[in-house]
Amino acid sequence: MENQLRLSADYDGAVRIATLAAGFDWTWYIDKDLQRFCDAAGWTITGSTKRHDALRTDLRIQSRSAKVGFVKRMFDDIYLPVTDPGDESLPWEQRQTALINTFAAVGDRLIDALGPPTRHEPGEDKAEDEALLWDRHRVWIRLEFGWREICLRLASAQWQAIADAEEKYNAGHW
Repeated sequence: MENQLRLSADYDGAVRIATLAAGFDWTWYIDKDLQRFCDAAGWTITGSTKRHDALRTDLRIQSRSAKVGFVKRMFDDIYLPVTDPGDESLPWEQRQTALINTFAAVGDRLIDALGPPTRHEPGEDKAEDEALLWDRHRVWIRLEFGWREICLRLASAQWQAIADAEEKYNAGHW
């Protein structure tokens, strides 16, 4: 029997965090929101650099770290893996199949909790560009398909507007 990649995911944790983010009263100021959100989520801030804070989550996966990007007093997003990375020793086709199946399963659970996504980005050439997005009060909840893992990105409306403008520009719609 061929080696099958089993991608470990915290489905319930992804739904819990997305639901929390959807109902959170975001200001996107580090000193107002970051610790408050971490407390509500059961997370801790573990380190800081000039541009990022590192978080320790309570998700049931091996890598329980998340990253917060910020400029001055504001932060733009929280990047949160909800799966373990795929085993890179296996062929890409096996990893990709496991990622596709896991992305669909997490997406289905988020749709059950949040309703239909505001937007679906199918990705241009690669499945790993796919994303489901929910626009909620001052936060975009993005489920993203990466080449190693599936993640949630909780992004400020301003960050999402910049990302959308960049995408339009790169596509020649300027």
